[in-house]
Amino acid sequence: MVRFELKPWRKVVINEIIFQKLRHMVGWLATRQPMGAVTSPIVWVDNWAFLIEGMPKTDGVVNEMRRGVLRWPSLVVSYFGSYAPLIETREKVRIPVLDGTVNRLFVELKEWLLETFPEEMRRLKGDAG
Repeated sequence: MVRFELKPWRKVVINEIIFQKLRHMVGWLATRQPMGAVTSPIVWVDNWAFLIEGMPKTDGVVNEMRRGVLRWPSLVVSYFGSYAPLIETREKVRIPVLDGTVNRLFVELKEWLLETFPEEMRRLKGDAG
């Protein structure tokens, strides 16, 4: 019989957080792609959008992951409003939007951001209105 074990991440290390309007996040993603391309996904959690830059899977990164440490060199945060599964730009670049409300890690990230950076999060929400 196979034994299954769930080991949640112990820690997420974020080296840089960028708070910006959604249109800037979308523009940044779209400018890196040719017309008609599909980009990396945005993660949506309760009106907030996250663009997560991961690390290359080097030996050191993999060893940290084995110890339960996840590293994100940068995290871009935007106010998104209502969920939509896809954003399409004028240039027909498509940006998938993943519903992160089903993932404990992303829900905890949103809560941590709201508690740790209340001014930045309020500003983003106000700029969206």
